[in-house]
Amino acid sequence: MQCVSHKNIISSENAETAAPRPFTVLMPVFNQCGFVRRAVSSLFSQTYAHWELIIINDGSTDALNEFIADYLTDSRIKYIENPENYGLGYALNRGLDAASYDLIAYLPADDFFYENHLQTLADALAKPEVALAFTGIRFDDSKDSGFLDYKTCKGAIPGYCTQLVQVAHRKTADRWTEREECVSEDLFYLFWRKLTVRGAFAPCQTVTCEWCCHPNQRHKICGERYGGGLNKYRAYYGVKQPIRFRSGKYKIFDEVGNYAPYRNHVVSYSEGLKMLSRIFIALTTMLLGAVSVSTYAARLCKDPETLPAFVGGLLDGMPKYLAKNFKYPKEAWKSGKCGTGAVVDVIITKKGTVSEVRCYDIKHPALEKELIRVMKETRWYPATKRGEPVDVRMTLLLSLRPEFFEGEPIPFGFEYIVKDADKNIGFLKECQTLPVDNELKHVETAVAEAADVFMDIPRYPIAFATFKSALGDGYKAVETMDSCWSRYHWVPNPEYGRLGFMGIKGFVNGYNGRIEIWVALMRAMQHQRNGSERTDSAYRDAIDLIDERIVDTDLREIPSPQEIAYSERRMARMQRDMVNEFVRGNMLSHGTSGWDKITREYSLSEISGALGYWSRKGYINNAQVGQLYQLIQDEFQATKDGKYAKKGVHMKLFGAKAFAIWMHEGNEGLSRFLAQIREGGATKKLLRHMAKLEKNLAGNAALLSDRRAVLECLTTIAPVHGTPEAEVKAFYDRRKAVAKVFPLKWLMKE
Repeated sequence: MQCVSHKNIISSENAETAAPRPFTVLMPVFNQCGFVRRAVSSLFSQTYAHWELIIINDGSTDALNEFIADYLTDSRIKYIENPENYGLGYALNRGLDAASYDLIAYLPADDFFYENHLQTLADALAKPEVALAFTGIRFDDSKDSGFLDYKTCKGAIPGYCTQLVQVAHRKTADRWTEREECVSEDLFYLFWRKLTVRGAFAPCQTVTCEWCCHPNQRHKICGERYGGGLNKYRAYYGVKQPIRFRSGKYKIFDEVGNYAPYRNHVVSYSEGLKMLSRIFIALTTMLLGAVSVSTYAARLCKDPETLPAFVGGLLDGMPKYLAKNFKYPKEAWKSGKCGTGAVVDVIITKKGTVSEVRCYDIKHPALEKELIRVMKETRWYPATKRGEPVDVRMTLLLSLRPEFFEGEPIPFGFEYIVKDADKNIGFLKECQTLPVDNELKHVETAVAEAADVFMDIPRYPIAFATFKSALGDGYKAVETMDSCWSRYHWVPNPEYGRLGFMGIKGFVNGYNGRIEIWVALMRAMQHQRNGSERTDSAYRDAIDLIDERIVDTDLREIPSPQEIAYSERRMARMQRDMVNEFVRGNMLSHGTSGWDKITREYSLSEISGALGYWSRKGYINNAQVGQLYQLIQDEFQATKDGKYAKKGVHMKLFGAKAFAIWMHEGNEGLSRFLAQIREGGATKKLLRHMAKLEKNLAGNAALLSDRRAVLECLTTIAPVHGTPEAEVKAFYDRRKAVAKVFPLKWLMKE
C-alpha cells in the first residue's frame, strides 16, 4: 500500500487557499500565576493575529486573578473560573464548550509559543483531510536538578505523547476524558485518540513552542516514574472522591469499583481472610434500610451485635450442605444461561430458620426454584442484639460447584453423570472391541448423558461421537461434533482481538487451546468419514484455527483477572506507541527502527487485534496506518510460512497443520505444504522437524497408505464386537503409527 507522508499533506502545491481562520486558544491554569504572564505575552506576539484566548481557572488558590486582571480588559480574552479543582479534562471541556471558532489550540500557563506558532498550525490545518496538526518543540531534557539541557524535537518528545502546547485541531463533538471517568498523564489516552477517526495527524516539522520544566508539571504529579502517583495527585489537586487512576506504568487503580462495597456499608464476615484463601463461598452481609418488601420488614434488626452463623460453619459447612442437598436442574444448565455461582438474599429468623429467599439475576426458573428450596432448609444460629436473638437479612454469594476457581464446571448434583461417564469411557478404552449388546446399552446411556449435559467438555462429546460412529450412526456423530465445536470453539467478538482490545476470552472453565484444535480436527474427520458436503469447510476451519495459534501461540486456559487487566494495559500502551510513531512522521516498513520496535514489544496478534478494532470503529483512516496494516498481513504470512518458528510449540502446531492437510488432501497436499515451507524462508529448526515428519511418514507407509482406514481408526472408539483379530490389530497399529508421525498425543492431552 502506498504511503502518503504527512509532510506532503502540508506542503502540497494543491493546498487550498482560504481566508484566515481564527483560533480559540485554551489556557487551563491551576496555581501557576508565576508563569501565566509569559504565556499570554507569547500569544500577543503571534504573527497570526486571528485568535481568542479562553483562560480556565481550575480552582487556583494562588494570586492568579491579580496577575491576569489587566489582560481581561481585552475583548479577545474570556475568563472562566471553577469554584474548586475539577481536573484537566473538565477545564478543557468548559473551554471547548465556550469556544467561538472551529480551530482549537492549547497554551498551558507554564508553556509559551514562539511568534510563528499559530501561523504554522494554520498552514497545516488548511488541508481538509488534516484533523490535528502539531509542531516541533523545545524542552529541557536534563536528568539532574539544576543543570538545564535544552533539546528540540520535530515531533513528539521521545518517551512522551504529543503535548498540549504543540497541538491544534479542528473543533469536533469529541470531549476530553474527565476525572470522573479516569485520570492519566497520557494525553493521547485522554483525548488525541478520539480524533484519529476525524482525519490525518500532520507534523509541521518546525519548532515553534517551548515545554517548560518545573516540579509541579501535571505529568510529574501523575507519573510514577517522576515520583508522582495517585497519592501525590490527590494531595496536590485536593481530590476527595474515589477515582480511576491510570499511572505512568499503565497500572489502573479503580477506587470507584474496588471500594464500592465499603462505601455501601457492606459488613465483612469475621472470617474474611480465611474466606479469601479458601474461596468456597463469598459472604457479604447487608442490613436492611428503612423499606423492605419482606413480611418481616418491621421486625428485622438493622444493627445486630453478632451475625448469624450457619450450623456446621459457613465456609466448610455450606459447601458440604450444597454438595449433599442441591441438585442443579439439567434444563437450566443445558440452556447455557446459568453458571456455577448465585447471589441470594435470605431472612434468618430468631429461631434459626430461613423464612424468605430472594435470588438475583437467575436466568432460569428451575434453578431459582431449586435455590429457594435448598436455602429454606438450612439451619442457622441466629443473630443477636443485647443477648437476644433477632431477625436479620443476609446476602450470600454461593458457589454451586466443589471448586470455585479450578477445574471443569461440574455443578453440585451432576457428579454422578461425570463419574459414570468416565468409568464407562475408561471401560471402552480397555476393551479391544465394543462390548456385547447387554453391556453396550448401559455404556451408551452413560456417555450420551454426559455429552448431552457437558457439550463444552470435549472428552464427552468426542467419546460419544466416536462411539456412535463405531455403531454406524454417522449422522449423530457429525451432529455431536458440530455442537461441540460451536460450544467449545471461541468465536471472536468483532469488537475485540483474541484476548481482546479491552476484552475477555469467551471460554468456559477448563478451556485448553490444544483441545480446541483437536475438536476442530475431529469434527472435520467425522464430516469426511460420512461424506459430508461440509468436509472442505470443516477442514478449512481447523487449518485456520491452527494458523491463528501458529501466529500467537496462545494455547493458555482462561486468563485470570490480572492477565485481562495486563492485556488491557498492553493494548492501551501499544495504541499510544503506534500513534507516536505515526505522528513523529516515521516511515514504517520492513527493517526500519519503528517497525522493529513495534514488533519487538508486541505480538502480531496484539497488533492486528488492536488495528482491527480501530479500523472497525473507524478510529483509523490515514495512509501510514493502512501501510502498517499491510505490513502486519505480510508478517502474518511469513509467520505461517515458518519464518519465526523456533519454539517447541511451533513444531507441534506445524505438525498438526501437516496432519490436517494430509488427512484432507493426501500425500500430494502434504508435499505442496512442505514445499511451501521450504520456499518460504522457514527456520532451520522447522525444516529439520518437517524433514523428520516426512521421514517418519515414509517409514510407516505400510500402515498409513490407506487413509480411509486411518480415518476409521481415529473416528471410531473401537472396532465392533466380532471383528477379526487381524483387523483389530491393524486398527490399533494404525493409531500408534499416525501418533508417531503427527503430534496427536499432544493435541489430545488434557
